[in-house]
Amino acid sequence: MFDRFSDLTVDHIKSVLLLIGIFLAFFIYLAKKHNLFDLERKLNYGLGVAALTAFLSFYNFGFFHFGGGVFHTHDLYHYYMGSKYFKEVGYLYLYDATIVADEESNNYMREVKTIRDQANYNIIPRETAHQTEDKWRTKFTIERWGEFKGDLIWFEAQPHNWQWWGGIVGDFGYNPSPVWTMDAQILSNLIPTSSMLGMLFIAYLDGILALIMLVVIWRAFGLQTALFSMLFWGTTFAYVFSFTGASMLRHDWIVYLVISICLLKMMRPRAAGFFFAASSSLRIFPVLFIFPLAASFLAKSFLRKKIEWQGGKFLISAALCAIAILLCTMIFVPGHLGAWPDFIAKMKVHKESWNTWNWGFMDIFLYRGEVYDNLPDSWKITKMLEIQPFILSINLLRLATVLLLVFAASRLEYWEALSLGGCMVFLFTNPTKYYFVHLITLIPFYTARLDQLWRVRGIAMLFALMIFMYLLRSFNETAVLLQFAICSGVYLLYLYTITATIKNVR
Repeated sequence: MFDRFSDLTVDHIKSVLLLIGIFLAFFIYLAKKHNLFDLERKLNYGLGVAALTAFLSFYNFGFFHFGGGVFHTHDLYHYYMGSKYFKEVGYLYLYDATIVADEESNNYMREVKTIRDQANYNIIPRETAHQTEDKWRTKFTIERWGEFKGDLIWFEAQPHNWQWWGGIVGDFGYNPSPVWTMDAQILSNLIPTSSMLGMLFIAYLDGILALIMLVVIWRAFGLQTALFSMLFWGTTFAYVFSFTGASMLRHDWIVYLVISICLLKMMRPRAAGFFFAASSSLRIFPVLFIFPLAASFLAKSFLRKKIEWQGGKFLISAALCAIAILLCTMIFVPGHLGAWPDFIAKMKVHKESWNTWNWGFMDIFLYRGEVYDNLPDSWKITKMLEIQPFILSINLLRLATVLLLVFAASRLEYWEALSLGGCMVFLFTNPTKYYFVHLITLIPFYTARLDQLWRVRGIAMLFALMIFMYLLRSFNETAVLLQFAICSGVYLLYLYTITATIKNVR
């Protein structure tokens, strides 16, 4: 019953909420156009109800992970244990230590036969964990090893069976940047698994950060933008509670990025630069958001024949804060300078892995009508080879899109240019699907001026894309099909936004 409720009922409720959001956006536009202030106030009440319902829908209306409990055991294990014991196991040996610790305690995973080698992502026999002990076991003190085993027993006691653990130690391991590790290790070392309240705080801290973000949006853009943002936050396809909810600091980067946009709107470029640096250092790829803003800065400085210091202050602040954050990792992250080369090596392996849940611009051209997911590991490599004759045309399309984006950004305020930076992420990276939550940065762009019809059409297209994806998944859950559909939709959405900006903004 729970699984059916999760897969069908909540998705349908989210689709209805998004449809309501589309109608409300158009009615608010009409109310503004005809100065119907009383009607607009009533529409805001309806928007508030829809937004609150959407926020609750993200948490599956209190059912959380349904039969899986209130924690995302799979995700929380990686992020809590990976950050807490980073000094001992680094990026490579979390699974090895887990197997050995389990054998020395309750042997809960005795039926798990294989683990994933984090150096190359090959599946290897579990016995390999003992062969690597000399590389990590000596880094544990007796007390820390006992604590590791105790923490592992806590995770094993959560409502998942040993088969589920076969999937956990067969995953892609611990991958956050050293900056994220630096932050998260404070929480994971301070709060023990023996504290149920503390673990709940860690698991649901993201929700607190999201509420703070929404308050900042309210302060910068007003109530309507905050409510539309809440509505989108709770209903975004691919960014659902079952995938990342009740884990550990999975939303921090997007919260900081949105706050950066808000601070730019409030004419506080130095503070905005700090939050942008924080976001980029936590996940790396958000740094691409800066491209349209930098283009806008250069265009404004060129046209005015002097440095435009509002953008200059942001860029200088972001650069200096990024350097300061990097220096902090050299002091406070176990392994110091070695953590960054290890992270880069891990990301190289991660990028080369085949995964239908990594979405980006290139995936539009890889789809060939597959209707099932039982594909060989070489599927993506084969497809990349097949499209090599067309790679020049694809890159020219990329370049044309970038040039349009630059031209559009030159006409925008800095906060608007930063809001469109997700286009660069889409064009040049291939992050896991839940990172598509970065589309929330388009909400302020559209809703800050709901008196302009082209912006209302933009939010309608964004919400309609989410509805389409939910409906498509209800009929066909094929990952490669969903990948193709959302990537095509996102590209069309960005094309519309960029061209409409060029046409309408003077």
